[in-house]
Amino acid sequence: RFFNRNWQLMGVRGMALHDHINAWGVLRVGGLVLNPTAVVQDTSRPQTGLTLISGRLVAKPIEGVAPATAVICGDRDQTQAAKALMVSRGLVICTEEGNLVLLQIGTGTRLLTQDYVAVTIPDMSLGDHINARGVLKNLVMSPTASVVDTNLRMRKTNSQDFIRNGGITLTLYVLQSDAGGPVQGLIHAQQRGRAHVVLCNGKTGTWSDLRPGLTIDISGSIFNTRFMTYVDTDLVKIASC
Repeated sequence: RFFNRNWQLMGVRGMALHDHINAWGVLRVGGLVLNPTAVVQDTSRPQTGLTLISGRLVAKPIEGVAPATAVICGDRDQTQAAKALMVSRGLVICTEEGNLVLLQIGTGTRLLTQDYVAVTIPDMSLGDHINARGVLKNLVMSPTASVVDTNLRMRKTNSQDFIRNGGITLTLYVLQSDAGGPVQGLIHAQQRGRAHVVLCNGKTGTWSDLRPGLTIDISGSIFNTRFMTYVDTDLVKIASC
């Protein structure tokens, strides 16, 4: 995916030689190849007049997820105000200036992790630090172009793991992972419908073939560092043949 400076989608044809580029992915071949490349941001593309605000997430529009304790924003208890804003089906943040701001979330809003992998609102937790860009007026951001949860890290990575427990969610002991990567210790991998499972003979298998006692290689999958879980498992290959 390609974005401009304010995290609005753009195409490769909109870029020009000598533009300044930020990119996120898995660095290989001694730092010469980024593969896979998840996100490319062209910071030289013109700004669009969007405002950047930062704050702490205090409410989100999911049934049952309301402030469980008092919302202290600045030096004031704003619990009721946060609950009232949540009814508007947006994210409510307490800014560094001590104001409650409603982020209206629409179909064009990009929800991203710290390393700019797409996430959903349920992935975010109350108390997370948020950076948001959009059109701000009277403490309401509408439309909101992008929301970045800086407490969330999800990145594409690889590992070799021993299966301790099978099922829809595997329990794994990490044997080897990308250098400097977040995959360490006891982790999990969730079944996704599009996961590709490769058996010892090279034939395509299913998730049910991943039984305790086997060693597997997981490639190019997205790992959630908050839950220590592969949440989007792409390619799983049985290695203990």
